[in-house]
Amino acid sequence: SPTAYMPSAMYIEKDWTLVAAAALCNCIVIPAADGLIFRGLALKNLSRASQRFGIITSSLLCALATCSLPAMLPAFLMSLLLCSITVKYNSVIPSVLIHMAVNTSSMIISVYSIFAWDQSELLMRVWTIITLVLGGVFTFIRLIKEPLPKNKPEQRRRALPVLLTSAFVILLFPLYALTSLATLLYFMYM
Repeated sequence: SPTAYMPSAMYIEKDWTLVAAAALCNCIVIPAADGLIFRGLALKNLSRASQRFGIITSSLLCALATCSLPAMLPAFLMSLLLCSITVKYNSVIPSVLIHMAVNTSSMIISVYSIFAWDQSELLMRVWTIITLVLGGVFTFIRLIKEPLPKNKPEQRRRALPVLLTSAFVILLFPLYALTSLATLLYFMYM
C-alpha cells in the first residue's frame, strides 16, 4: 500500500530527519523489498503449481503483509498488476519501478500535507481514489488483453502441496509480516 508505512504528518511535525527516513523507506526500500520478496521469491516459488496460483497467492500474501485492513484491498489489486507485469517481462525491475513511482507520489502528497492541513485530507482522498481507479483500470485492461493462464487439473492438485511446502510461506512470510507489523507499531507509538 502506498502509505501503509508512512507515519502520520502529525508525528513528523516538520522533522526533516523523519521525513527523509520515511521517504527512503517508502520510496525505495519497501518497493524493492516487496518486489524481491513477493514478485521474486514468492511468485517464482508459488508458480510451480501454476502462474495463476502464483500471481493470486503472492498478491494475497502481499496484501496480508500490509498489516492494515484498509490497505489490504488496494495492496492486493496493485500486487495483481505488478505480478502480471513481472510474469510478462520475466523481471521484477519493471514492477519495482512502478511501485516506487506510486509510493513516491503518495509520499509527496503526505509531505505536502504537513504544510497544508486544510487541504491535506481531501488531497489524500482524491489521490487514493485516482490511484485505485487507474490501478483497477490498468489491471482490468491487462487481464482482458492477456488473461491469466487457465489451470490444468494437475496444476490444481499441485497448488496446496506447493503452498504448504513453500519455503517462502513457511519462513519468509511470517518474518516479513512481523517486521511490517513492528514498523507499523513503531510509527504509531513513536
